[in-house]
Amino acid sequence: MKPLALTLLFVLVSSVAWLSLGGDTNTAEPIQAEPSPSTPLSASTAAELEAPTPVRDADREVVHAPVEVAALVELDAPTESVPTFALVIEGPIGREAVRREQQVRPGEVVRQSVDCSGRYFVHAAAPGWTCDPQWVRVRHGETAAPVRLTATAGYQLTGRLVDERGTPVANADVRVVYGMSASPHGTTSDAGGRFQIAVPDADRPPRLLVLAQGFQPARPQIDDLDAEARIELDRGWTVAGRVLDEDDRPVADATLRFEPRGRRSAFEERWFRTSVVHSNARGRFELRGIIPGVGAVFANHPEYAEARASLLPGSARELVLRLTSGTAIAGILVSEEDQPLPHGEVKLVPDAVGVAARVANTEADGGFRFEGVAAGQYRLQGHLPGYAPSVVRIEAPQSETIAIRLSRPAQLIGEVWTADVPRYTVDLYDLEGRRLVSEVFEDTYFEMEDLPAGDVSVSVTVEGAPREEVAIVTLVAGEATDLGPVVLTGGSQVTGQIVHESGQPLRARCHLSRFVSEDDYERAGNYDAGPDGRFAFSGIRAGRYRLIVAPSDAANRTVDDIRVDGTTDLDLGLLEVASGATLEVLVLGRDGEPLAGTSLTVGDGKGAYSGRTDASGRFRRSNLRPGYCSAGLLVDRTPYSVRGTTRAGATTELILSLQDLRHSTWNARLLDPGGRPHAGCSVVAVAEDGTWRSCDARTDADGRFSLRGRLEGSAVLEVWGLRNGFPPVSLLIAFGGPGEGPAEVQLPSSSLSGAVPDERSALRLVQLDWAQPASASYRRRRGERFASVSGAAGDAFELPFLVGGRYRLEWLDDEGGVLDAFELELAEGEARKWNGPPLAGE
Repeated sequence: MKPLALTLLFVLVSSVAWLSLGGDTNTAEPIQAEPSPSTPLSASTAAELEAPTPVRDADREVVHAPVEVAALVELDAPTESVPTFALVIEGPIGREAVRREQQVRPGEVVRQSVDCSGRYFVHAAAPGWTCDPQWVRVRHGETAAPVRLTATAGYQLTGRLVDERGTPVANADVRVVYGMSASPHGTTSDAGGRFQIAVPDADRPPRLLVLAQGFQPARPQIDDLDAEARIELDRGWTVAGRVLDEDDRPVADATLRFEPRGRRSAFEERWFRTSVVHSNARGRFELRGIIPGVGAVFANHPEYAEARASLLPGSARELVLRLTSGTAIAGILVSEEDQPLPHGEVKLVPDAVGVAARVANTEADGGFRFEGVAAGQYRLQGHLPGYAPSVVRIEAPQSETIAIRLSRPAQLIGEVWTADVPRYTVDLYDLEGRRLVSEVFEDTYFEMEDLPAGDVSVSVTVEGAPREEVAIVTLVAGEATDLGPVVLTGGSQVTGQIVHESGQPLRARCHLSRFVSEDDYERAGNYDAGPDGRFAFSGIRAGRYRLIVAPSDAANRTVDDIRVDGTTDLDLGLLEVASGATLEVLVLGRDGEPLAGTSLTVGDGKGAYSGRTDASGRFRRSNLRPGYCSAGLLVDRTPYSVRGTTRAGATTELILSLQDLRHSTWNARLLDPGGRPHAGCSVVAVAEDGTWRSCDARTDADGRFSLRGRLEGSAVLEVWGLRNGFPPVSLLIAFGGPGEGPAEVQLPSSSLSGAVPDERSALRLVQLDWAQPASASYRRRRGERFASVSGAAGDAFELPFLVGGRYRLEWLDDEGGVLDAFELELAEGEARKWNGPPLAGE
C-alpha cells in the first residue's frame, strides 16, 4: 500500500479545489511548492527517540462539545452607506466539505455551527467591497476568536456582455475569481448587458466568472481595467430530444439538466443544478448553452430512476432518454447503542461514473428514504455532528431496511520533531490507499478529531520534503490514540540551476519523484525556480529519483536515475533545456464546423497535456519537445488521434477532423492455452506503427469481446489483467480488412517458474524479442516489456502466459539497480524451470 506522497502546498491547493472554489483546470503540470531548508536533529537527540509506538490514552477524555466558526467583517474606512456582506464558510479542508452562506453587517460577529473540527475557509464580499479570504482552525470544546475579514472598497470594473451577433445579454451572473476561489457576491447584467463589479487590485488583471441562461460559462481575464470590457458569450450547442418510459410512451414534466465533466466552482455547480427545463406532454425538451462534447444530460421524474445520456464529440444532438422504474431505498441512522439519530444526513453515492449523488435528512425516528433509485452499486454515507462518518455499501434493488451505525469519533494525537518545526501535513489513509483525512499543523504537537474507527496508515509530510509513512494504527471509537513522537531528519539537499541552451537562466517548475518500481514513482517534492533558475529540494532521503523540469519559455526536460544517499548534499549543476515547439490543433465536427469546448490531449512523446478547444475550435500548447507530436480525443469511447512533427521555435498546426473518422467493429473470442474461454481480462488493439488504438473491452464469461476503432493492417492485441505486476500479453494479429480480424485469439503457453535466489531482493524478466515477427517500429514504440518478482529467498514464483522469444533475467537491488543479468530463449509452448544460475538445461 503506497498512498500518494503530497507536499504541503499540493494538499492545500487540491483541498481547496475539492471544495469546488473554482480555478483553471487546463494544465497537466504539477502545482509547485517552494521548500524551506531543514536541519537534521543531532545524532544524540535522534538516538534518544524510538520509532513511534501508538498507544491508546484511556484516561484522555474525547470531547464532543459543539464546534463553531466565528467571523467578523470590518470596514477599512468609514462609509455613509453601510453594506451587507455575503459571508461564506467552507470546510473542513481535507475532508468531505460543506458550504454555508449567510448575510452579515460590518461589526456583527457570526457564529456558525459546523460538523467537525478542522481547518475552514472563510471569505466575504459586498457590492463595491472585497475581502481577503482567511483560514481558521476550530476544535471541540474551544471557543475560537472571530476571524477578522477586513473589507476594502474595490476598484470598479465596468463591462458589457453580448452574444456572437453583438446583442446584449441581460440577467447574467458575474463574479470575480481569486486564484482558486470565487467571490461569494456577484452582480447582474442589466437590459443593455452592462455590469459593474469591484475588483481588489487595480494593478492585477482579474478573471471573471460569467453565467447566463442559454450560454456556456465564461471565464474571461480583463487586462484593461480603465476601458469598458466587452465580453462575447458563446451559445454552445442546443440539444433536443424526448423522454420516454420503458414502453416507449412519452413522459411529461420530467426535469432535464446538463452537467459538464471536470472540476467546477460551487457557483457553476449550483448553476447547472438549477438551470433545468421540463419535458412537454409529448416528452420533448430542448436544452440551450450546452458545452460541446464534455458532459451528460440527466432526466429525472419522481416516479422513475434517473436516466443520463453522454455528450461526446461527434455525438448526435437529438437524444432519447428512457426512464425505468426505480426502486426505493429505506433505512435508519442509529448510534452504537441502536438509538435513532434524527436530523442526520445520508448521502446516496453511486459507483457509476457521471451519476449524481442524492442527499436525504433523517426524520425524528432516524429514518430516511430514497425513491426512484436505479439498479446498481451504491455507497450510503451517514453524517451527524458529534459522530464519526460511516459508509455502508449496498446494491439496488434492496428490499431490507438498511441500518447505518454512527460511532463516537476517535482521536489521534502525536508530535512531529524537526529542527525548526515548519508546517507539516498529517494524512490518514485506509489500508487500500484511499486518503481519509488530511490536516495541516504549525506546532510540534498535533491533534486530529472526528476520525472514523478502524485501521489507518499515518503519513507526515514536511514542506519541501518527501512523505514519510510513519505507522499503521488502530483508531478506537471514543478513545484517543497517541502516536508518540515522529522524528523527521533533514536528509540530503538536491540543488541545481535551469538554463536555456543559450546560457540564459530560466524560471521553471521542478518536480522530484522517488523510484518505487519500474512503472511507479511517488512524489518527493516540488519547487518553483526563480529568475536565476536555481532550485533546492530539502530533506530528501536516500533513494533513486527522477526530476522533471518544466520551464516557462522552453521545452520540458526529464533527468532520470538521480542517486541520493540521504546524508550528503547533491548538486546537479547546470541543466540545459532546449527551445520549445508550439502545437495548435483545430478540431472539426462531422459537419466540418469547428467544435468549441471539446476535451482533447496533446503529447510530445514525453508528456501529455489536456485541455479544451476555444470558441474557434482550436487548442494551443507551447513549450513542447521538438519532434514527434500527437493530438487525440475520445469518440464513443474510442481514441481518435493524428500525428505530426514540431520544430523548435515554430508553430505546427494539426487538424483533427471527425469527417475523416472511419471506425469498424471486431468481435472475437479469447481462449486460454488449453482452448477454454478466458473471462475477466481487458483487451485493446494497437496498430504496430502506433497510428491508431481501439477502445478498451472486457472479456465476458464465454471469453467474447468487441472492439471498435480503425482496426486495419498489422496490429497487436494487448491483454491486461492476466498477472499482477506484469505488463500486458502482446499478441500479433492481422486484419484482412476494416474489422476483419481473427474469430478466436489464443493466449500463449510458455512459462518460467522457479524460486527467488538467496541475497537478492527481486527478479525482473525483460522481453527482448518475439518468436513471431514484429515490426521495428512496434519494438521501438513499445520498448522492453518486463515482469517483476519479489519475495524472500526461496519463495516460489511462476510467470505464465509468456510469448516465445528472447528474454533477459535480471537480479535487482532495493533501488531497482541491476546486480546481475543473463539472457535466455523460450520456445513457443515451453515451460521452463529455473533453479538458479545457470539455467536448467544450459
